[in-house]
Amino acid sequence: MFYLFHGEDTHTKKQILTELIAKIGDPSMMDLNTTRLEGKGLTAGQLQDACNAMPFLAPKRVVIVSDFFSACKQRNLVFFSFKVGLMQV
Repeated sequence: MFYLFHGEDTHTKKQILTELIAKIGDPSMMDLNTTRLEGKGLTAGQLQDACNAMPFLAPKRVVIVSDFFSACKQRNLVFFSFKVGLMQV
């Protein structure tokens, strides 16, 4: 599942992200299962590798990409998603 956060309110975006991660599992285990990437310079292969990594002692992994779409304007990236949750904050 993909969630896209868009808008100027960074505080609300961080708060919602924290709540979503807390719902997944134990916060100490989620730290081990969270990958943070910067959109600038990110390749499709790097994103795919991060998303395909198996979770460690947790039900899921979380991959957070900052400024993904601003970086996509400069390059041709193919973005596949099966289900997208779009939140305007």
